[in-house]
Amino acid sequence: MEFLNLRDLKAQARDALSDARQDPRKLVLIHAGVSAVVLLLLTAADFVLDSQIAGTGGLGGMGYRTVLSAAQTLLQTLVSLALPFWEMGYFLAAWKLARREEAGVADLTQGFRRAGPVARFLVIKALIFLALGFLCFYPSMSLFLMTPLSRPLTEALEPMMEQMSLLQEEIVLDDATLAAVTQAIVPMVGIFGVVYLAVCAPFFYRFRVAEFALWENPQAGALAALRRSGNLTRGHRMTLFRLDLSFWWYYLAQLALALVAYADTILSALGVTLPVPGGLAFFLCYCLYLAGQVVLFYLAKNYVTVTLARAYEALRQPPQQPPMVQRGNVPWTY
Repeated sequence: MEFLNLRDLKAQARDALSDARQDPRKLVLIHAGVSAVVLLLLTAADFVLDSQIAGTGGLGGMGYRTVLSAAQTLLQTLVSLALPFWEMGYFLAAWKLARREEAGVADLTQGFRRAGPVARFLVIKALIFLALGFLCFYPSMSLFLMTPLSRPLTEALEPMMEQMSLLQEEIVLDDATLAAVTQAIVPMVGIFGVVYLAVCAPFFYRFRVAEFALWENPQAGALAALRRSGNLTRGHRMTLFRLDLSFWWYYLAQLALALVAYADTILSALGVTLPVPGGLAFFLCYCLYLAGQVVLFYLAKNYVTVTLARAYEALRQPPQQPPMVQRGNVPWTY
């Protein structure tokens, strides 16, 4: 039986946020601000390291370039690994707010403090969706090759095929051929995206509340949290989809900000040249994107996430059915 009322969930989330002992906007501002500062520092470091690598030429600077490239890769890896743990801490804080419990900055660090179960949870969940991606690749490629959409790719690869037929020792892929190949595979990427979304959507909503399930009992482990999420959401996944759909404005704003992050590339593809160097243009666009993310999270992320946490609370504690008594041969409900 469906008992998740979207209007009630949103009203409960608003009440929980308004009754919080500490201002929840301060909590999300710290969460979003720290994430933005870390990403900004990483982007600045990438910009500086790229400049240093580009300015180091010749065989004599090969070792220096290798060190700089390794440092760049290490920084990117560390940030990519750390931010999901930071995000998991926010899920705990949002769940506490939904339960009208006191949530503080210390909760944001719980993802690092409980690194063991959180790491296993993140790895298992990532592996599931990665495996689904591999499974979707072959049918997507087959669909692409069976349609006329693959003809531009064949035509773009013809020069390279001719080089192979002439048994040349080195196959040269010039800029024009590379650009043609890149443009020709865009339909294939689109087909893959559609297939991947169709396959992964049921799994996504199966695990939609898995983060809260993990924090409910971290000792049980990652697999137990994923199983519990699957059990609780069974029969309610369409309702959770409608809940996400009701926040279309929030996800649309995130998409718009993502386009801002790559505004320099988009404008360049449209033939518009910004009056600043390419690397600096990307840095400025990315700074604008991060600032927009902080504002959006400050205004709306608590509301969206706490509403989802209230849905988890409703799923784990469904309304009790009225007791049944037997009167003669007919069951009666009080």
